[in-house]
Amino acid sequence: MSGVRKVTANRMAQSKNEAAHVTHIEKADITELVELRESVKSDVDAHLTYLPFIMKACVAALREHPNLNSELDVEHDEIIQKNFYDFNIAVDTQKGLLVPKIENVDRGITGCRTGRLCTNPRML
Repeated sequence: MSGVRKVTANRMAQSKNEAAHVTHIEKADITELVELRESVKSDVDAHLTYLPFIMKACVAALREHPNLNSELDVEHDEIIQKNFYDFNIAVDTQKGLLVPKIENVDRGITGCRTGRLCTNPRML
């Protein structure tokens, strides 16, 4: 197994053991989101996905519910509430599954700061 794949596997196993896992499904009317995406697509050189908009919505929800933006410090037996918004999003690439860390999502993703991940995650 390559170094990147080994690190990915180890971190995913650690996350499975230490992170709270929740699944919530809800229907939403995204008509306005579709219109917004269409209006900004011309500002991006490639096909713009919904990912940056979803990340922005997640940051808004985390700000509203800051306890959800916490992590367990197993070593010190405490819960640490974070004041930053870093995302790890699994993407299927030509090299296999990778989980890039996108730091400080709250500081601006409208301009697709995350590069090709926002436009075509399979191209990484």
